[in-house]
Amino acid sequence: MRYSFLDPWHVFLPREAGHVVALCGSGGKTSLLMEIARLWAAEGLPVVATTTTRTEQLADILAVDASTTAAAAAAPVVYRHGGVRRDGKWEGIAASDVDSIDRELPGRLVVVEVDGAAKRPFKYYRAGEPVWPQRTSLALVVMGVGGVGELAGEVVHRLGREDVTDPVGVAAGDVWQWDQAYTLLTGPGGYLDQVPEGVPVVLALAGLEHQPDSIGLFGFTGRAMEHPRVPLVLFCSRVEGGLSLRALPPAGARTRTPTPTTFIRATIMTGADAVAVARCDVAVIMCRGSSRRFGSPKALACVGNDPRPLLRRVVDCFAGRFAGGIIVITTGDLEARCRSTLEGVADVVVVAGPAGGDTALTLALAWEHLAARVPPCTHVWAHPVDVPDIEARTFVQLAAVSELRPERAVRPTWCGTPGHPLVLPVAMLGLLAPEASTWTGPWRALMERAVADGRIAAPLLVAVADPGVVHDHDVTEATGGGAAAGGRNDDT
Repeated sequence: MRYSFLDPWHVFLPREAGHVVALCGSGGKTSLLMEIARLWAAEGLPVVATTTTRTEQLADILAVDASTTAAAAAAPVVYRHGGVRRDGKWEGIAASDVDSIDRELPGRLVVVEVDGAAKRPFKYYRAGEPVWPQRTSLALVVMGVGGVGELAGEVVHRLGREDVTDPVGVAAGDVWQWDQAYTLLTGPGGYLDQVPEGVPVVLALAGLEHQPDSIGLFGFTGRAMEHPRVPLVLFCSRVEGGLSLRALPPAGARTRTPTPTTFIRATIMTGADAVAVARCDVAVIMCRGSSRRFGSPKALACVGNDPRPLLRRVVDCFAGRFAGGIIVITTGDLEARCRSTLEGVADVVVVAGPAGGDTALTLALAWEHLAARVPPCTHVWAHPVDVPDIEARTFVQLAAVSELRPERAVRPTWCGTPGHPLVLPVAMLGLLAPEASTWTGPWRALMERAVADGRIAAPLLVAVADPGVVHDHDVTEATGGGAAAGGRNDDT
């Protein structure tokens, strides 16, 4: 199984005020909570860290309770608790109080620990926990896999108690194995069962510095990534000075292709109203180019040893991936030949528009078609017809990031060069479409201006190990080069 890591690891974390990131599970929640709080604070983002359970008192952070709102408002990062218990621990606050932080301290990000594990790497759940805020927008499910290989009685909190759900069935003297950890993660009453429906999940594997079985670790990781609720795994190791963190989207032969049902809720803007809808992705193939480099329209040209025209190769990359299907935007003179090339391919719509213009006009034409769709699509995967060599794992990586940050555009990079496909929220497309319809240049330039004007956020860049994302056949095949020779297409 091949892997590549997000760079930086924290690209999936929200940065918009009002988000609530909740941590559940065992074996490293508090350390990860503090790492996230420090990260946000270092980026200049105001943070409230808190808990709905109880926790040891923490150093190096301003601790406040409900009576010290003024002090909290003046500090960039605070830890809010419910008072000091007799045992010296901080009491947690109610989930409803977490939900109200955005009203009391507006403009803050919130990170909250929602259950406890008595410092054990694994735990069994009892009724009444975790205690989730209703406004939770991301769940980090933490599991201390450094405890695999130890005696179950030493690493599993509440093992043998009658008031818990035991999905595994091991004795205290048994060695805790990877299979037991997987069952605890995915089985009835296990970790993933605790996360409210509709809340996206990142699995955080902690305690790696105590786990010598790297083969078992990566085998467990691969199995976990096949679960429909786990698009991303975070590796956490304790090092001198803090944590070492790496975010791992699935890749390689064992990866799954996410279906629309695995995506979190998206938001579509309609006038001044925000409406929550089920996520629905659609591929938009940009096929209006007039290049005749190959002696025929490039969409219909066969390049290299592949007998399929470029259009068919690109469409085959996207076929069956999205609930919204595929839209091919072409010109009137190519419409009939495009339809013939795609005969037999399901869920493809060919839309003809005027010639001329650039990729900005192409996406404006796509918006005209999408605006009338019922139910609406939420995300467009914009892709040029001359970039046909995208690996399946790249789709999975981009989907994992877009699933966690649905409000942002996402695009892959290879060796620092931006590539395709560009994952674009339909709300963002609709915002820029009126300007795009008269814009004579590429969509990329229009987006850059909108970013500079503060109208949209810059795209999230995801480094991938797939040179196909920048391999523009309309450039490289004619010159005898490849992606490494400098052929690229980043106009979208």
